Amino acid sequence: MKKYILIIGGIAAIIIVYLVVQNQQLQGDLSSSKAQAEDLNNYISETEQQIIHFDTAEIAENFVSSYFTFSDYPEEKDVENLITEDVKDKLTFGDSGQHAGEDESTESSVKDIAIYFGESTDNRQEVFATFNNLIEQDDVTSEEKSYLRMDIIQENEDWKIEDVEFDQ
Repeated sequence: MKKYILIIGGIAAIIIVYLVVQNQQLQGDLSSSKAQAEDLNNYISETEQQIIHFDTAEIAENFVSSYFTFSDYPEEKDVENLITEDVKDKLTFGDSGQHAGEDESTESSVKDIAIYFGESTDNRQEVFATFNNLIEQDDVTSEEKSYLRMDIIQENEDWKIEDVEFDQ
């Protein structure tokens, strides 16, 4: 009987030590999380960037998908409802584009789109997009990491891209 009591006591001691160690680890994680939350709150207070227009992410993602997914060249009709006239003049479309040649075919697509928010005001949001651009030209495929910075403004009730900077 003493043997069983010692075994049960040993198991209980191991469980108690395990629980104490787990408790200390969880308390450390909680302290770390509280410190991170406090740092984030301080950053928000210092920069006064409390307005983020999350609905602009959909505009940015739609633009990236529509403009950079094409056969031969981008189509204006695919993005015209997402951009202002100034941006339309900066972009390359169809016949005005730099089409490589009649016998060469070009296919472009995107994957792994990530959207990040920058500075904002009541009717403006800076948005950054990263994505992988896959370009296939005459059976040769290349993949490039691409970056876009967009200024998206609110015109009436709609959000439109007012400025675009592209880097690959």
